[in-house]
This record gives sequence, structure tokens and C-alpha cells, in this order.
Amino acid sequence: MTQNTHSHEKIKLKAVSPEDFNAISSLLHAALVPAISLRHDPANKKMSAMVMRYVWENEEGHEKVPEERVNAGMMVHHVEKVQHKNMDSHPQKKSIYQLHHIAHKPNGLELVFDGGQVMHIDVSQHAVYLYDIDEPWPAHQPETVPQRKG
Repeated sequence: MTQNTHSHEKIKLKAVSPEDFNAISSLLHAALVPAISLRHDPANKKMSAMVMRYVWENEEGHEKVPEERVNAGMMVHHVEKVQHKNMDSHPQKKSIYQLHHIAHKPNGLELVFDGGQVMHIDVSQHAVYLYDIDEPWPAHQPETVPQRKG
């Protein structure tokens, strides 16, 4: 069993500006998102997701895929409407999307996934939170580095 040999400082971020969204998008690049974890709560105007993100912040220069992933939560506040393209309305437990990037838009944001799926989230005010939930674990290494935006 491989053990984590370095300490991991858990991420806890809030994005309100385009620059903030770029930072969160970079940290979430190639994150695995179980479809059943995508939750829209219209009564509280929130959208949440549980993600398994690569620990990009431990990789200097981002030339290779990190050796670890960590479970993280993402929460979008002030949600007015959620629309999606090429996403199953009733996802199966095994459906998993791979996030490519988050695009900041004037009235919201878009989650853009590698399989052509897009989730449009309209907001009255930009506020997205990202927080690590536990410690990293060894990640399966793909043969190629996922292409990063920007």
C-alpha cells in the first residue's frame, strides 16, 4: 500500500472574480465528477458537486499528471437556473464525467466536461466554494497528460 509521504494542506477557496474562477478551474482540471453528486437545490439557490480532483498544486510546472487525487466539494451559491447539454437527466450510479474547465460568464458559469457535456449555471452573484474533504490517495496514471485550458 502506498502512503502519502508529504503533508497535504487542504484547499479551501472562494471564487468571486474571473481570476478566482481561473484558479479553481485549474485545480479542478480533469476532476472526476460522479453524475449522482451533481445536486441543484432551487429552494436554497445552491448547486453542489462532489469531485475527485488531481492534486495539481503539488506538481511544479504541471508537466505531468499528479500522482494523487483528493475528494473535494464544490458549492455554487446564488443559483437562479441550471441547464445542461448532453447530460443524462436521470444519471446512473456509475455515470462519471471528467471536468475539463470552468468558464466564467457575466451572469454565471459553465462546467465544461471532456465528453462534450456542458452545465450552464445562471447566478445572481458569483460565489463558488471549493474545499478538500480528506487526504489524497494514489491516482491511476493515464498514458498522456490531460490537456489543460490556458
